[in-house]
Amino acid sequence: MGTIHQFFAVTRSKSLYRVTDEIDPETQIPLVEKLLLLGESRVIPGGRLKNGNLVGITNCILMFFTDKHNHTAWSVSANYLGGHSSPIIALFLEGTKARECLESEALEPWDTRWQTESAAVLRAIGREHPVFRPEESILKQFG
Repeated sequence: MGTIHQFFAVTRSKSLYRVTDEIDPETQIPLVEKLLLLGESRVIPGGRLKNGNLVGITNCILMFFTDKHNHTAWSVSANYLGGHSSPIIALFLEGTKARECLESEALEPWDTRWQTESAAVLRAIGREHPVFRPEESILKQFG
């Protein structure tokens, strides 16, 4: 499978993000933009997560900078961490499916109703993506 360049994330704040490895020419960081908000959040629609050259996928979407020794969001010093989302509900390759999830009730972190979709995104990202860095335990969880 080729390198994935974007995916969508629904988060606990009832937010929908478009996560891309496209680099913003002004800030030199990946574009991680909130598209919709149906709940409450400090980040408004159109807002972007900032302060990182990589996008970690942990229990949330997390921007972070690498240092010369660490290349994972869970191993860097807090000094290297940037903006982050609320906990992830699910990941999607298609925005329409993400919107269906966003409009659903009783959402839980890593919701089992969308396990297949989240697993497909994580498999497409894999362990060697140049910008997206899933936490190893998340990759194992979704096999």
